[in-house]
Amino acid sequence: MSSRATKVTVLICVVGLLSMLVAAPAFAAKKKKGSFTAENPVPHPGADGCLAGPEGISKTSEAMKAPFEGVLTVTMENFQGDWDLFVTDADGNPLVASTESQLQGAAPTEEVVIPLKKRYAFAIAACNWVGGPSADVAWTFAATK
Repeated sequence: MSSRATKVTVLICVVGLLSMLVAAPAFAAKKKKGSFTAENPVPHPGADGCLAGPEGISKTSEAMKAPFEGVLTVTMENFQGDWDLFVTDADGNPLVASTESQLQGAAPTEEVVIPLKKRYAFAIAACNWVGGPSADVAWTFAATK
């Protein structure tokens, strides 16, 4: 191999290694994001909680599966009155909840954070305790492995 060919080969290898080093953090910081608007025109302030309210009337649930092992962060904003936010298992049992009382002066936001295993079936549920007809829900799933 000529010395020029050797230099070109070394240069290609160095550029390839640098590209891999630059790309590595992007692979390590794998994320998936999404959002939806919960439109629940009828509050459900019953003793059983707003999570027990009828789907599409007092709560909106979005079912999904964890795309990889990671941490799910869900935030609900842009609502009036008092709304609550849940992450449930596939059967609707609450795993984590944010039930701040906006009627007692809490900011109009709810947030939950929960670690989940890859392919775990869950749902995000936004429910109208005693509030206006809609709320915006955004979620981010960030890989931990």
